[in-house]
Amino acid sequence: MESIKLFKPGQQHIQNLRHFFVFPATLILIFIFINVFFTPIASGKEKVVIRVGVYENNPKIYTSTDGNIAGFWPDLIAYIANKENWDVKYIHGNWNECLERLSNGKIDIMPDVAFTEKRDKLYAFSKYSALVSWSRIYVRKGYTGIESITDLKNKKIAVLKGSVNYEGVGGIKEIIQNFNINCTFVEFNSYNKVFEAIENNLANAGVTNRNFGNKNEKKFNVKKNGDSFSSHKY
Repeated sequence: MESIKLFKPGQQHIQNLRHFFVFPATLILIFIFINVFFTPIASGKEKVVIRVGVYENNPKIYTSTDGNIAGFWPDLIAYIANKENWDVKYIHGNWNECLERLSNGKIDIMPDVAFTEKRDKLYAFSKYSALVSWSRIYVRKGYTGIESITDLKNKKIAVLKGSVNYEGVGGIKEIIQNFNINCTFVEFNSYNKVFEAIENNLANAGVTNRNFGNKNEKKFNVKKNGDSFSSHKY
């Protein structure tokens, strides 16, 4: 794999970033930076164009009904953009498309990416985290065939392809392997598709993060099942 080179901004600019990354209370913003082009004009009158990946993960980051990019991360990005004189250009795609664009330099920042040691070898994470989340198993309302992890034997589980709650440390794939359970993972490109698969009997269960679940579970014929697992920092 070709190595990834990072441009190192000047010391004063680093200090400015550290100031803005320390947000009130416990909200300290984390982004992933690859080949972000910081230049001296960032502190001048001319704006620096920063390309940011966006995928649908309401309420953290999503496209609102009026077509604007909204959510927890865009609000924080807007705050920093105002301070750093950025002209933010959002580039929409699904989760895996955004990560691929980050790797090949087609976007500069990808928010809402949980830290893992594997990802740390590919991407440059900021020092602090802004959010801690965890994963949940969901099933169709009224379905009583899954009460524990062992009940996932020979079941179909809907997952977001490439997500940390699927393939990360402590994710559902690792848990299933540790219990030596045989099951089938059905991969999708969005959490909406995961819930749709559960609702339409294409999967017996599904895994999402708790933020998406809290916001969207009432829109589908699904319910959370059992305890949460696999906490991760963003």
